[in-house]
Amino acid sequence: MLKNNITVAISTYSERINDAVKIANEFLDNGFEVLIIHQKPLKIYDYSNERYCYIPTKTLGVAKSRNIGIKNCKTKYIWFMDDDIRLLNVDKVSTIFSYQFDIITTRVLNEKGNLRKPYPKEGPIIKTRDFIGVGTIEIIANNDFLIEHDIFFPENVGAGTELPVGDEAIFMYRAQSVGAILRHFDLSLVEHPDESSGKSLSKNTLVAKGNMIRYLYGIKGIAVIVYLSIRLKSTGLSLKDKFILLLKGFLLNKVS
Repeated sequence: MLKNNITVAISTYSERINDAVKIANEFLDNGFEVLIIHQKPLKIYDYSNERYCYIPTKTLGVAKSRNIGIKNCKTKYIWFMDDDIRLLNVDKVSTIFSYQFDIITTRVLNEKGNLRKPYPKEGPIIKTRDFIGVGTIEIIANNDFLIEHDIFFPENVGAGTELPVGDEAIFMYRAQSVGAILRHFDLSLVEHPDESSGKSLSKNTLVAKGNMIRYLYGIKGIAVIVYLSIRLKSTGLSLKDKFILLLKGFLLNKVS
């Protein structure tokens, strides 16, 4: 399987377009197809003569950007990407095609060359809890499968919305619910800064996590809410505060 059967869909915002273009050219030089989805551009750029497909959009919210990528992908596979990554061993991506899958997750390193978080063992992804920590740039998906089964990211969830986390887990759950084959690979293909919306434990983040838990677990998720209230560390918030915020999101139960 050739890398040109993978489209790297880079999400960028406003003035960060130059960073996205630089990364796009690096992926192109490595044999990938590339989409750039540019939200809230300061002006409409003319990239019609470039090797990649440039899509300006007035939409807001990274989940909407990812969905635009899915709808405009022309290859069988799509790899979701941010505009602040550094390429590492992208040639190794070809090893994933030794296995049957609909969605795979990979690993990401931080600036120090360490894993950004704990990852599950390589192999099939079966447990719902393994969806919760997935980052979008770790996901490579069979785009034909996504289109056939109408699998998209929830557009009221994720960075750029009032519910800043949970879009990836909901996306993975939706795919599994229609029979997707999910696998995790011990491959570190890109580097990404440690700072991200998913790692910041604000009040909105806790509400968003509660909302996500309700979608993934239903009413049984109340036990998960109690567990997370104890496990999650947040400066300035008591255990009671965390429980109330998680419960608020759980009761909100709002996913588009």
